[in-house]
Amino acid sequence: MTDFYSLMPDSLFTETLGDDVTYHAKAGDIEIKAFVDDYLEPVFSGEAHVQEGRKRIDVAVADAPGLKKGMKFTHNGVKYTVDDIIANDGQFASCVVS
Repeated sequence: MTDFYSLMPDSLFTETLGDDVTYHAKAGDIEIKAFVDDYLEPVFSGEAHVQEGRKRIDVAVADAPGLKKGMKFTHNGVKYTVDDIIANDGQFASCVVS
């Protein structure tokens, strides 16, 4: 059985729903589409459980050559630095940025 997601190409998905982002690659700036989202990450310290606000950028790996920790993105005039790449399945990478 085929699911709906597999019928839609990744490029159509990102072009339709993605945010305009500038990726600052070593070879120069690249205008791409990515998904920018705020989320809460649980932080545990002893008996205290706190939610810390974080920002995540999900980007197609092919659109961000050389993506690694320390690379930069600009979204809505704000420049973000990749703190960590929390997932990379070869198609999309999820980056925690600050």
